[in-house]
Formats: sequence, structure tokens, C-alpha cells
Amino acid sequence: VELFKEVGFLKGVATAVSALVEAHIANEEAARAVEVAREEVAYLRDAEDVRSQVIALEALVDALLAKGAPDEATEAAQEALALARDVGERRAEAYMLLNIALGQLKAKELKKSRDGLEQAQSLFQELANVKGEACCLIGLAQLEIAEGDFATALEHADEAHTLFLRAGERRRGANALS
Repeated sequence: VELFKEVGFLKGVATAVSALVEAHIANEEAARAVEVAREEVAYLRDAEDVRSQVIALEALVDALLAKGAPDEATEAAQEALALARDVGERRAEAYMLLNIALGQLKAKELKKSRDGLEQAQSLFQELANVKGEACCLIGLAQLEIAEGDFATALEHADEAHTLFLRAGERRRGANALS
């Protein structure tokens, strides 16, 4: 991260932060991941590099979710969503829509969650992002369970399983059915 800062390569800073945050999460250091992500979001905000801010905010959302702070994650995702839309980062837009919808699902805002999941799924389909689409289907399955429609939930889970397998994600495919 520091080397990229030294040479002024802001996208490199954001990408390195994303990897560093993921490493902290994998090591069960969510609080440290949040701290690192927040520092770098602030740095990139000061540098006025919007595209890099979006990448760093995505990492912050992941860290906040790992820390168990869904409300803060939703706030960060909403900020990232607005920035992603401003600069046309459609992949980031889709992931932030997904994260916001999952936060709404946890908050039992089922209608808002369904709308967000369907919007994210449609965008992932446009982008041919099979993994993202499968994640939306998992969210829809969870939503159907919350509404008591177990048959539709199973259909969504089965479709997510198929998509994960198509993407070479065997473990996630198996988890889709659990």
C-alpha cells in the first residue's frame, strides 16, 4: 500500500487495500480489516480518486460485514453505490446493490430486499457475472424462507448451485444447497 502511495498509483493503493482487508478477514482480524479500510477510504477521498474510493469502500463493506456491523456496512455500501453510479462502475454497483439488499433482509425489510436483489441479479446477468448472479439467488432463497415459501427457496438455491458449479466454484455450489 505504501509503495503505491509513494509512486502515486491510487488504483494500486485501492487494490492492495482490498487484498490486505481480505487477508485480515481470513485471519479473523475483522476489527483490523475495518481500521485499514477506513484509513485508506479517507486517504483516497482526500486524493479525490472516485474509482479507487469505490474499490476501497467495497473492501470496507466486506470488513464491516465480517465484523458483524451490518448497519455500518449498509451505509458504506450506499456511499459506494452512489459513487459507482457516478463513474459508471457497473460491477461495483451490482455488488453494492446486493450488499444493501442483504442488509435489508437481515433488518426484515423484505420488500426492499427483494427489489434490491432482483435489481442486482439483473445487472449481474447483463454483465455475465455468474458468481454475482448466484449470490443474488442465495439471497432470494433466504428471502423466500423468511416469507415461508420453501419450494421457491429451494428452486433459487438449486439454480445458485448450478451457477456456482458452472463457474468452477464447487464448494460454494455445495454451500448453496445447505
